[in-house]
Amino acid sequence: MRNKRIKVIALSIAVVLILCVIFLYFGNIKRITIDASQVDSIKIQSIQQEPNDGPWKWSEKVITRKEDIEKITGFLNSIWYKNKKQEQEAGFDLIIIIKGKKDYCFVFKGDIINSNGTDYRTLLSKDKEAHDIYNSLDYTKTDVTNFFE
Repeated sequence: MRNKRIKVIALSIAVVLILCVIFLYFGNIKRITIDASQVDSIKIQSIQQEPNDGPWKWSEKVITRKEDIEKITGFLNSIWYKNKKQEQEAGFDLIIIIKGKKDYCFVFKGDIINSNGTDYRTLLSKDKEAHDIYNSLDYTKTDVTNFFE
């Protein structure tokens, strides 16, 4: 009887500890909700290497069609953002700039996304998925590699 009681107490403590860890981990997770009906346009800037180890090129697409705006905002709304220590991160792969009733800027780098100046870690890396969406959008791609020259 005493052995059974000790096992129940140990199991109860283990369950409480596991729940505490889960709460602490998921307690720092948030969602960002963007209302697609309030978005006027989206600009996506991407850096990709040209085929056969060619140079890296910046390009951008300006997204204006409602169904594409809904696709992009749906993607951004689906991401689970986890607070992370704010550090100076170098480099990035893709930038999404949203103009509308409320403006947003998302900068992707692996499993880190900077949203309006705040760094978040994502549960899964989303930059490849963001690039896939960019590549699938049927808009004119403007080369902005030498934009500041």
